[in-house]
Amino acid sequence: MDLKPRPYLLNIDGKKVEAAITYEDDTRFPAGVSCFGKEAMPYIQLVLIKQALELPSNMKFSRHTPAGTTMARKWLGLKGNKASLLKQVEALIKAVDVERAAYHHTMMED
Repeated sequence: MDLKPRPYLLNIDGKKVEAAITYEDDTRFPAGVSCFGKEAMPYIQLVLIKQALELPSNMKFSRHTPAGTTMARKWLGLKGNKASLLKQVEALIKAVDVERAAYHHTMMED
């Protein structure tokens, strides 16, 4: 997996992410179905990093995937220990979620 810096992960536009997500009601799935477009992929990568940081210290998603701390440090340029990195990534995700919620709310009014 490529470990080059990914600065686009630090500047995700929540409006574009929300616009790229299609929500569908499906009786087979209690939570419904969501389809993610190209604009939502950076957001999904942030969520992947967060989930990797929440794994126990000696675990990775697979042997081909870097540890969560490595992804946060190399891709995002963050510094600190595992707990600090998790807080920083959660803050990035929360900022995008606030923008998504505001955009979703305006779309529901139309």
